[in-house]
Amino acid sequence: MVADESASKLSKIIWSQEFPGPFTKWFTTMIEGQLSTFVNQGNVEGVMRGISFWIKMLTKPPKWYHDKNSCYVLDQTVKSAFRHKSGLDSVKAALQEAFQRHQKETHQQGAVSQFVNWVSSGANFSQIPSLTEVMCNPELFGWLSLVLLDMEFTYEKDTQLWHTFREEIYTDSKASPSHALKKCVSRLKLEQAPGLNSMTIYRFSRFMLDLPLDHPVLPLICQRFFLLFLGRQVSQASNQQRASVGEKMFEVSGHSGTLKKIKKRFNEAINLHMDYPTAISENTADDQSSNIENFKYVPKKEFHLNLARLYQTYQLWIDEPFLHDAKLYIPALPVQYDTGKLLQMFQNQTNLWFEYVDIDRIIYELSQTASEWYHSADPGSPRKSYLHHTDHIKHGAEGILSALKMAELPSELPPLQPVKPPVPDISTTVLEDKATILHVLKSDLNVIKEYAKSFHSRCNHQVAIDDDFCTLLPKLHYNNQKQVKVTTECKSHINPLHKCSNPAVINVNIREKARDENVQRQIDENRAEYKQLLIEGQNPPPVNICVAVVHMENALTMLVKLFRSSTDDMKVSRLNDTVCTLFFQLAESINDDIQFYPPARQFYSSCIDLLGMEFMQKDPSQTENILQFSLDSPRLAGLISPHFIPLNSPRIYVTMYEKLVQILKRDNPDLVFVLLTKFDIPLWLSTINPAQIEMKRLIDVLGIALYSCGIDPDKPHSLVFALYCSHLKSLLNFHFPCNLNDVLGLVLKGSVDQALHENCWQILNKCIFEVNVEEGSNETQKMTVLSIDQIRTVLHQLGDFFLQSRLLVADNSAFGLYPCLARYIDEIRNLICDLLLCLMHKILPNMSDMNPISALDTVWQTIVHTYAPWIQTIQNEKTQLLPWIQSDVESGTKMVESAVTVFEQVFTCFADLIPPYQPNTLGKVWMYYAGVLCHKLSPPHIINVYTSVLSQLPWKHLKPDNYVLQSMIQFKELKCNEGFDLLAHIVCELDWAEILQVYQQVFQDESLALSSTLILLVQCFGEQKHIEIPALEPKIVSAINYNWIKLTSDNYRHAFNWYLQMCDPKYLIAERSSTVTLGLRLLKAASDFNVQSSSNWTSDMAIKRQCYVHSYVQLICQCTYDNEISMESITTVILNLMTDIETVVASVVDSRIQQEECLDLMKEVLSLLNNCNPSNQSVVVTTIIQWLESSPSSILLLPCVRSASRCLASHRHMVQIIEECIQAYFVGGHDKQTGGGWDHVLAAIQVPDLDIDDYLTVALEEGSYLLLYGYIVQNLPLCQSLEQMNVLLARLLDWTGKAKPSSDNECKLLLWWSILVDIVLKDVNFGASHKVLIKMLNTLISHLHQYGEDRLSTGLLGAIGLGKKSPMSQQFRIVCRALAAMLSAQIFGESLLRCPGEPVVSTSSSKQQLTFLHSLKSNRQYHQFKSDIQMSCDFVTSSDKYLADTVDLLGRLSTIFYSDKKFLSVLHNFHS
Repeated sequence: MVADESASKLSKIIWSQEFPGPFTKWFTTMIEGQLSTFVNQGNVEGVMRGISFWIKMLTKPPKWYHDKNSCYVLDQTVKSAFRHKSGLDSVKAALQEAFQRHQKETHQQGAVSQFVNWVSSGANFSQIPSLTEVMCNPELFGWLSLVLLDMEFTYEKDTQLWHTFREEIYTDSKASPSHALKKCVSRLKLEQAPGLNSMTIYRFSRFMLDLPLDHPVLPLICQRFFLLFLGRQVSQASNQQRASVGEKMFEVSGHSGTLKKIKKRFNEAINLHMDYPTAISENTADDQSSNIENFKYVPKKEFHLNLARLYQTYQLWIDEPFLHDAKLYIPALPVQYDTGKLLQMFQNQTNLWFEYVDIDRIIYELSQTASEWYHSADPGSPRKSYLHHTDHIKHGAEGILSALKMAELPSELPPLQPVKPPVPDISTTVLEDKATILHVLKSDLNVIKEYAKSFHSRCNHQVAIDDDFCTLLPKLHYNNQKQVKVTTECKSHINPLHKCSNPAVINVNIREKARDENVQRQIDENRAEYKQLLIEGQNPPPVNICVAVVHMENALTMLVKLFRSSTDDMKVSRLNDTVCTLFFQLAESINDDIQFYPPARQFYSSCIDLLGMEFMQKDPSQTENILQFSLDSPRLAGLISPHFIPLNSPRIYVTMYEKLVQILKRDNPDLVFVLLTKFDIPLWLSTINPAQIEMKRLIDVLGIALYSCGIDPDKPHSLVFALYCSHLKSLLNFHFPCNLNDVLGLVLKGSVDQALHENCWQILNKCIFEVNVEEGSNETQKMTVLSIDQIRTVLHQLGDFFLQSRLLVADNSAFGLYPCLARYIDEIRNLICDLLLCLMHKILPNMSDMNPISALDTVWQTIVHTYAPWIQTIQNEKTQLLPWIQSDVESGTKMVESAVTVFEQVFTCFADLIPPYQPNTLGKVWMYYAGVLCHKLSPPHIINVYTSVLSQLPWKHLKPDNYVLQSMIQFKELKCNEGFDLLAHIVCELDWAEILQVYQQVFQDESLALSSTLILLVQCFGEQKHIEIPALEPKIVSAINYNWIKLTSDNYRHAFNWYLQMCDPKYLIAERSSTVTLGLRLLKAASDFNVQSSSNWTSDMAIKRQCYVHSYVQLICQCTYDNEISMESITTVILNLMTDIETVVASVVDSRIQQEECLDLMKEVLSLLNNCNPSNQSVVVTTIIQWLESSPSSILLLPCVRSASRCLASHRHMVQIIEECIQAYFVGGHDKQTGGGWDHVLAAIQVPDLDIDDYLTVALEEGSYLLLYGYIVQNLPLCQSLEQMNVLLARLLDWTGKAKPSSDNECKLLLWWSILVDIVLKDVNFGASHKVLIKMLNTLISHLHQYGEDRLSTGLLGAIGLGKKSPMSQQFRIVCRALAAMLSAQIFGESLLRCPGEPVVSTSSSKQQLTFLHSLKSNRQYHQFKSDIQMSCDFVTSSDKYLADTVDLLGRLSTIFYSDKKFLSVLHNFHS
């Protein structure tokens, strides 16, 4: 090697240097030749000694690592060691001396070197440089470098440096690696340690980048790097810390880019090894043609592919930061991460992966080196390859044989002693004898059980010892009270020269830690016993255990072989019986001790598995026995159940299934689950194809099983429940739908009993329906394979079941189905809705062969029958059963919405098939609601649901027939008020104009449509919430313009009655243009109470008008009772009504009809006085009188007289109105008619037959003098005797005396007096007694005298002439005095009246009256009437004037003074 160095110095001048030099190569071939000799001889020990020798020799020189020739020879020598797995340890042992010498040399460096080291690194310890750092070109010597780095890593581990370094970085994540290294060296008190850059993790990473990619040792270098990079810290408790710090060590500035370079390096290595197969295939042909002398090494293709995969794994490791995360879950990683090797890295396993080292290449290269040495030593011999080394082996054998020939002959062998076999053999005879083999094997089992029992006892003893130790340990130390003396010197801060004679002594009581010796002794004994148990536990099992186990295995193996080879059926049967008995004997012998001892448990499991697979699983007769054994021994079920195959016994398949259900009832779900997994229901159904009765029985059993799991299975039952659900699904799908009705019955019963989970409904839905996605949209549609009849059957089954449940179960009757089926309600609702929709989809294509109305009836009956238990109020014998309670409104709403969805689908399907105004879908929905759903006593929480949901239907398309209209009219009367909300919505949706037109043109029955329209609109108008519906006002406004001629009076009366019941009477006083008056306006239009309709007058129209006025008056009466309504508003309403009546009646052409209608309507108006608030009657009377006064020409005057005479209950009101009518009648100019107009008045006046006197008294009190006059005139013709006439005279005289006229009505008395004089004249003509008549006339004269006085003569003051001024007018007083004088002049005493031709009477009375009249002429008050007074005087004193001319005098005076009073027309006309 030195020669090579000398030669290289000379060659530098001439040509470039070649390494290694020829001498170094010869030296290396010499060593390899020597080692190959040992290898060919199979002397591994010699090889290791040779390697150790040369390593020690080459490392002997100082600074050997600076000599690259020495390093080269060492590298090749180490390479030779890799042929053997133990070679690496030998190399390390040989290099150990050189490694220690290097450390010592480093530690003995000079002071200057230490100072420079301290200044450069800041470390206060000697830094050991790595040998690979001081080595010349270490990348050329990969094998040597690997060993040296591995030794340095071993040093770091042995000194705890690496462990502490990782722990420090892991604990303090903010600390830098250099700072952490200093702290570790300081903590470990190391005098020398590697610097940070000399740490093996950095050296391995550097070496990975420098070493050639195809070097065989590169995979091991990478393994060592990842061992440091990914290895996880181990705590003191030997628990793996789930974190690594390798990534943090490469965050320092000097190494931050290393990981990226390594990743790139791995990529290059991957490409290199992936290209190897191509290179191999290209050179294969050349290699095959070469001879053995020129043989070249051809690497294996598979080996390089494995290397490529390894480098890919390395690349993933270096690139994945989550591998350093403490939360990493290794099993979740992909297979590319090779979790097995990754786990070795995490666990710091140092075993090298030699499978990734190309040993064949090493052997080839070493053999080539050795062959070069042999060739150089014997140039004539052919060069040998590593494939031809058998010659050396042959020569070695010959040497051995020759040596043996030279040795002494050995002694003869000692005689062979018979050895008893440790395990006794078992004969075939024993195997075939059941009792014998069972007895033999039972003894083996007993041995195993006894040893397992001793192991269990020993473990329990150890646990008890540990418990005692844990109990004693806290008692080992205690606090001991102790007193100690403490001295304290005194020092003066004031006087520094002060000296203390002695320090102060202070006694201090402390508590000192002390050990309890008795406890310590007990702990020592405890630990000694613990160690003894550990020693016993480490002893191998006794021989008898091994013998028993092997004997048992041999017996079982022989039984299996004998059973397989036997052809005799009897023998096979006996063996099978023996093995089955042995199987159960093995299972029964397993106890807690066997379960606790793992080897025994494993042995028993193996034996049972062997027997089970070979015998039990193939014997159908044992199926039930295995099941029963599992049920009787639940703890062994997991061991025995793998051999339980129910399908082997199809005859008792359901029976075995039922047994598990019975066990489940006893609450053992784990056992049931283990055994239930063996029941493959789909396989049973497909292979056995059981009869329907068997499937029915299994369904019944399955129902009991599902009920046993409960409505909400807990965690132990959830797995069993899942299996039962899968079995249920399999039964449903098998030959669907043959089991559908049975399964449906099962689910229904469990649901009502609240014993079933809702998953069963979901399974039912999924099996019945399949979801189809419509083309061109994302909408899904559920379809089913069930036929129309099958769907109807299922729906009827659902409807019947739930209806019976609701009727028969008390809680369901009281609260509905929703509380008990709350968990299943969504699934049930979806099932019903989807089935009905599928029914429609299947019926629709067949509609061409069916009558649409009949088809609709059929579908409708199915729908109603299905939904009836859920949404209908059911009537039983005692009460109504409501569909839901208040708390279930939400569920009820969803169910009704489901029904509405079906209704909409039915409507869509039949919309174009059924003609309008025929029984259609919407009509049936309404009839169902009106006739079934809504009742008189239905509570609001139910009706509100119906209204809110059913209102979503397209009611504007409803074409109602007669039945629908009739039910709508009657709905308000028969049903509850809340239920009308839906009808109000429907009314506002319908096109009533179209309906009226259709009924008029098609059905010729417009009356029903008109009455329906009117009544429904009035009913809708009856509540404020309905008035607020936006569509109602346009409907009513439009209806006002309808032609109501054909509306009957009965229907109209019905409509107005609804208005009276529902509407607020305040609407009457509202503005006519306001919304609240729409109802009245509609009713007015419907009654034809207008001028236009009078041209088509009918008797029914008159009745409608009368009904309108009658109802209108009733509203006025209601208003009079409302204190919030002012009487001014009521007055206005009354005046408007009478004006409207006058206008409408005046338009009637026929006068007779006109009078009749006036009479009827005025009766209704005047009935107001009979029914209004008594406190407001005066206002009402005043209003009527006010209108009468303002309408003197009205045609209503005489009808009003007739009406008042007939219908008023109050005499006072009667006389007031009649009096006003008579007076107004004459004001209107009717005095020109015959009789001065009184003929028509008298014909109209009708005095009530009952209580006439009261009637007349009231008339007198109210000043109804015209009425009284009419009464006298009416009765005068009826007098048939003087007495009757005298009665009339007496009444007139009485009235005259009692009357209290005023200046307004005083003139009416003139009519009385004229008729009185007329009666007197008639009496005279009839020959009546003058005395009686004179007496009556004197009475009249007395009354006239009182009326004619200027002051009242009543009272004390009146008696002396100081009374009040007379309320009578001057004209009236003149008339009274004139009449009194006239009458006085006709009386000749007490018994004789003046007759024609006789002179004027001059009695004291007549003179007094005449004087009384004459005195007026001198009175200034009467100055303006002087001529009239004189005329009166002349008339009285004229001898030509007699009693008969008295009426003429009254006529003259009335014409003069009261010419404007038309009711005096009889007097005016008499005078004229």
